[in-house]
Amino acid sequence: MKIKLIAGLAILTLVLIFSFQNITPTTLVLFGFDFEGSLSLFLILSLLIGVGIGSFFTIVFRKGTHLEKKSPKIEQNKPQTEENKLH
Repeated sequence: MKIKLIAGLAILTLVLIFSFQNITPTTLVLFGFDFEGSLSLFLILSLLIGVGIGSFFTIVFRKGTHLEKKSPKIEQNKPQTEENKLH
């Protein structure tokens, strides 16, 4: 438990140092809308969006792989016919 707390505090410290070093006001133009904020804010938001999208696709593809692994077992439980016994 203490290791997680120390790791969390270390990450928080690094994020704060990064934020204070990148406080340059920046304008982000996205789909015709202008957003003003600090450079660090836009960088951290883009990182979080990327992590969210990556996590989403990891979950989706992991479930798909899990279903594919079960499908051969279902086929093995089918009753054997004369054609299957010959092969």
